[in-house]
Amino acid sequence: MKNIYLILSVILFLHISSFAQTGTFNFDKKTTDSTPDSVVQLIGSIKLKVTATSLLSLDSNGSSTGDRVYGGDPTNSMTLEFTKNGKPAYVNIATIFAFEHGEEVIPTDYYTFFFSINGGNLIPKTVVANGTPVDLSTGDVNSIVITCESPIQFGIDDVTMNAAVPVELTSFTATKMTNGVMLNWQTATEVNNYGFEVQRSEGRDQKSEWKEIGFVEGHGNSNSPKEYSFVDKSPIGGNILYRLKQIDTDGTFEYSDTVEVKIEIDKIELYQNHPNPFNPSTVISFSLPEFSHVNLSIYNAIGQKVAMLLNQQLDAGYHSIDFDASALSTGFYFYRIETHNYSRTMKMMLVK
Repeated sequence: MKNIYLILSVILFLHISSFAQTGTFNFDKKTTDSTPDSVVQLIGSIKLKVTATSLLSLDSNGSSTGDRVYGGDPTNSMTLEFTKNGKPAYVNIATIFAFEHGEEVIPTDYYTFFFSINGGNLIPKTVVANGTPVDLSTGDVNSIVITCESPIQFGIDDVTMNAAVPVELTSFTATKMTNGVMLNWQTATEVNNYGFEVQRSEGRDQKSEWKEIGFVEGHGNSNSPKEYSFVDKSPIGGNILYRLKQIDTDGTFEYSDTVEVKIEIDKIELYQNHPNPFNPSTVISFSLPEFSHVNLSIYNAIGQKVAMLLNQQLDAGYHSIDFDASALSTGFYFYRIETHNYSRTMKMMLVK
């Protein structure tokens, strides 16, 4: 019987950061969780499991020991599965190379192989016996089931990996606004994306202390561009660095590159609350050019103080305070800020 050996050259494209894992699954060593019907290979946290009936080994000269694997006689199907830390991993496959090996090799023979990606429809590919690169050119592949129209044996070797990181970040920007900093970013694709932790540092390099200032939920799995935004309502004056901590559903994460914005505050300013009108909560923002003692209070329409939101010392920068008016009735209210050299009152409207 003719023996067909399928050589895999699987290329995965880098998505979000420089921490990607690279290498080649070459089947020269079996892991402890391999079985007579499966071979498992590891590169870092990326695992490839190949399953077929009575898997055998073959070296480049055709002997029974070596660094290639193929199914028993005959091979009805062969399954490839990618995982990362026990969770499904998704890769971009470029080409698969197939060739025939055996006593009755006829180099000009043709065979039709079928590839099912992630349990989808069969994709037919014609392979000449002495070797044909099979171009799949498809992304987000977690599993492949390979079958052949003829009852022949085929195998795999050299699964080459560039990276297997699930979220492709295409842009990340920071823009100064009147009362804060607007962060915008976009992804091209997402796989198992739990979300983004937004981090800020007042230092000038990666060694500075980073603080979490917010979280934006991801879209999970997506093959289309997605846009995200976050407003830092309380940035400190000076040069500020921002970065994103992209977190997978399995808890693994990657950091984005940093973006920098310069905040210059030359005067105290109280801003209009937002939203306005509101029910029942709104945000009151102000800026301080220097370290100051601040009193921020709320008054009703007849001048009675109904709440004191702040009475403390604050660092220079932008500050935002949430005001919950659940206990108050509909009407106009006034908020007033006072420091040692500044005071201002502004009006807002509660509508229930």
